[in-house]
Amino acid sequence: MTRLTSAEARAIAIAMWGKINHTYKTNTVGAYYFSCEGHGGFVVAKNSIPKDQREFVEKHIRAESGTRYIDNIKDKTCFMHPYRVRNGRRGHWNDSEEVPFYIFEEDCAYSIAVLAGINLKANPIELRHAKATFWNWHDETNPVVQNRIIVQEKRQNGDPDLIISAAGDWHTGIEGVCEVTTADRVTHLVQDYDKSRDEYGQPYLSRCTVYELEPA
Repeated sequence: MTRLTSAEARAIAIAMWGKINHTYKTNTVGAYYFSCEGHGGFVVAKNSIPKDQREFVEKHIRAESGTRYIDNIKDKTCFMHPYRVRNGRRGHWNDSEEVPFYIFEEDCAYSIAVLAGINLKANPIELRHAKATFWNWHDETNPVVQNRIIVQEKRQNGDPDLIISAAGDWHTGIEGVCEVTTADRVTHLVQDYDKSRDEYGQPYLSRCTVYELEPA
């Protein structure tokens, strides 16, 4: 596997999160941390993850891949990655290589990088904070995380009981009656929407009372 360069990592960060406000040095070659206008996080070459941590990382986050096009005559390259919106691969390229990488966003996934040994060189992120974030968002022994995975699968599979959006009686014009949309993209009129949420806060149609319109 080939190494991700700083310029290539910057290109990924800009495409994902906007203008870079600050670049932080990390403790690992091929791992970069960016703070951008929209967001930020680690961009890390796959081969920069310690070998004994790769299975752990792969369990929780998917590697992505860019292609580095190479002009050996002019000694220049062009890097195409999944977030690039314009095709800049014009010219003559006589070779190419795949560059796999991970993106660990700063809100949750950063914790996976830190637990795998990737961290900031100056003012490193405290391990206890990373562990707490990992527990809340990624640890499948946590019932909240287990439920989040179940809900995601229900959403992807178009579950007819899972409510994905709701509008109150200001929308329906009927006092106490909401309009909800379930994951199968069907709308329903319901009462008792305030009782629809389970212990994890997720609303379900079966926990409401379906409202039937009277025949005209």
